[in-house]
Amino acid sequence: MLSKFSPHRRAVHRQYTTLLFLAVALVPLIGCSRSPYGDETTYEEIIDDTDNTDMRERAMAYAELGRRTTKPDVAIPILIEGLADESKTVRYRAMSSLQVYGEKALRPLIVATKAPDSMTRFYAAHTLKKMPFPQAQEAHKKYMEVEGHKYDKGF
Repeated sequence: MLSKFSPHRRAVHRQYTTLLFLAVALVPLIGCSRSPYGDETTYEEIIDDTDNTDMRERAMAYAELGRRTTKPDVAIPILIEGLADESKTVRYRAMSSLQVYGEKALRPLIVATKAPDSMTRFYAAHTLKKMPFPQAQEAHKKYMEVEGHKYDKGF
């Protein structure tokens, strides 16, 4: 069946669709999300917001800790605590922020796979899975063996 639209119109539509897809896909990657924190905001203020009762405020605080990588010794333990948050959004923000710290976060994440809280163990292991280091992959594999998961679905 022939389309009722001309080849030129289909090509324009294809280009528009491609541009729209790229815009939607790249916005999170290039960091166009606005942070409520200015340059004058201290780490202490951001860390205080990780205990906020509003889930959105907590999520933004964990995301900001991933943007400010100058104090990993302060941020990484707080981000590991975020892996046990009741909100899935907050846990994902903590995971993403921990990945930014790379090798500096490996040791604390490996330790977190042995935490008493199952949520912390689970998200620490899956954060390790997303990191490109052999030690991280090995730690994730050990977690999967210990927890009894045959196949890691969903991440």
